[in-house]
Amino acid sequence: MRFIAAKGSFITVLLLFGPAEAQQTKNARPTPYTYMSDPIFGVDYSVKSVRFEEAPASLARLCHGRLPWKRMWIFAYFKAIDGDYYIVAGWTSDGYTDPLTDGLTIEIHGVDCSFDQPGWILSAKVNPYVSRPIAAAPEVVSGLVTDLLRRYTAAFGGKAKFLRAVHQTRNFSPSNLPDPVRIEFDKFAKSP
Repeated sequence: MRFIAAKGSFITVLLLFGPAEAQQTKNARPTPYTYMSDPIFGVDYSVKSVRFEEAPASLARLCHGRLPWKRMWIFAYFKAIDGDYYIVAGWTSDGYTDPLTDGLTIEIHGVDCSFDQPGWILSAKVNPYVSRPIAAAPEVVSGLVTDLLRRYTAAFGGKAKFLRAVHQTRNFSPSNLPDPVRIEFDKFAKSP
């Protein structure tokens, strides 16, 4: 309840809270993030309604705590003869700090983890700005692209919903996608 009392030029504002309101204030906690932006198309989405597969905790353990996120989601995965490749993104804590959505490519060979930016891998180019770049073979790039289209379709609840979300993204242009992604995305969008 709110009361405003005025007397001459002196105004007294009195705020009275009932017991339930006081209890809510006492137990108030930060609200966790519920939106993310995917690392490939830049689509903003609700993590409550768009469900990507959560990365297993074993991935973080395998990479010896070198990953920047506490919670991660898998946007693409490919198992090659020489190792496993993931494109992931996530939150730095339990969802109460800014999500880092640029994403990361992880290459795993046995117990060794290498990291790179998804754009370089999906462009089939070697990143000259990292000390140990991931040089993905063409079949790895193709496998990641195929899997990311499958995962996005499933996460958004179907091809039509996924394409609608992508095309509603501000400043989206297929020409901004890495060539292998753009080529497959164009085929995917035109197919029945």
